[in-house]
Parts: sequence; structure tokens; C-alpha cells
Amino acid sequence: MTPEGHERDVKLMTPLTLENIADSAIAEGLASREEIEAAVGELYELAADRTTLLAFPRIVQAWGYGPVNSGTSTGQSVASSKPG
Repeated sequence: MTPEGHERDVKLMTPLTLENIADSAIAEGLASREEIEAAVGELYELAADRTTLLAFPRIVQAWGYGPVNSGTSTGQSVASSKPG
């Protein structure tokens, strides 16, 4: 799948994503339920419109290791959690 959507199924990622994060966005005070519902409705209309193109960012997950601590033979994973 490419990050731009020409087909309706690909373009549905945008309104579906907003629907799925709606409760979190509302809880954080980023938007009201009414604002989310209006935006989701508009995004579904855009997805159905054959003349529109919707795009979403590429998302990349990367892993790495920090520097080797003195007295140990391996680095610690950057993504690991450290005890309190």
C-alpha cells in the first residue's frame, strides 16, 4: 500500500483512524465529540469522492542500542524500559 490513496478502500484509513482515536482525542481535550463526528463525516465524503486524493504519513519503527556501559559486555536496548 502506498501512502497516498486513490482508491476508496485506501482513503478509508483516514476516517477509520480518526474514529478509532476519537475517545482519546476527546479525553485529552483536543476536540469535542461534535468536532470529531463532523470531521469523520467529511472524511467519509472525501473518501467516496473519486476526484479526491488522501495521504497519510509513512510510519517507521526503529530499534537501536545505547552505548556499552562500563563493566558490561553488551549495550542496552534503547526501547527497553529501565527499572525505577
